[in-house]
Amino acid sequence: MWSPRLPVDQKKNHITSLFALNLNAKEVEKDSRYEVTTGGFLLSITLSPDFPEKPPIISISPPTRHAWVSSSMCITGHDKIKNWDGNYLLGQIIKDITLEFQINPPGFMTNKSTVKDDFLELNTLKVSEIQDLLDDEEKLVAFFHGCTCVKNRQQSINDLKSSNINLCKKNLDLEAEIMTLRKEIGEMQKTFEDLQERIKPLTSMSDANIMAKLKTTFNEAETKSDEISRGFLQGSMGHENFLSEFYKERLTYHQAAIRLENWKTLK
Repeated sequence: MWSPRLPVDQKKNHITSLFALNLNAKEVEKDSRYEVTTGGFLLSITLSPDFPEKPPIISISPPTRHAWVSSSMCITGHDKIKNWDGNYLLGQIIKDITLEFQINPPGFMTNKSTVKDDFLELNTLKVSEIQDLLDDEEKLVAFFHGCTCVKNRQQSINDLKSSNINLCKKNLDLEAEIMTLRKEIGEMQKTFEDLQERIKPLTSMSDANIMAKLKTTFNEAETKSDEISRGFLQGSMGHENFLSEFYKERLTYHQAAIRLENWKTLK
């Protein structure tokens, strides 16, 4: 029978007790790392070079929730871990932990909550009723889909689907408007390219040539508009033709005048 206390420096005795009291213990790295499985969980035991002066590090996976388990998934709630004394048997501590987990099973964590927290309906069932569900797949499926958390999750999925459908409909409704805008942009692009072609000759002209060309356009428009006025007064042009031709030349005249003034201001 194992004594509850050992000399501080007997690391080997701690390791021996681990295998003697826990038949499923496994060595991962000699004298430093060991593993013990219990109830679907894996206990990882790390012994530092200062062990047994310093306590072992015992972690659990997968993530779980239990009074003895810290947020970093380390076993810290056992009294002999909290109040470590190198004379305590490592094997006995691990055996205590496995026994505690059998009496008070930890819950698997799902997004920071346990299965018991999510499936609250389980708390109202007896062990025999749970076993009955496990033995009858049809009943288990019906129970699962009847749980509040499952209904809420399904409702969230349905809401998301509905939102996506509405978004798709809105996008489809905008398709005609988008096509119209694309056409307008294409026309604007063509107009821009035409303007670029028209101003190309100007980019290769000197300031003096540009000024001369503007003055020529200005003078020609003024002369033509005067000729149109005289023709109308002399009766050689009808009223409608006069308005059309005169308006065209005076528009050219005023545009040239504005461009001349702007050019002088820039220079």
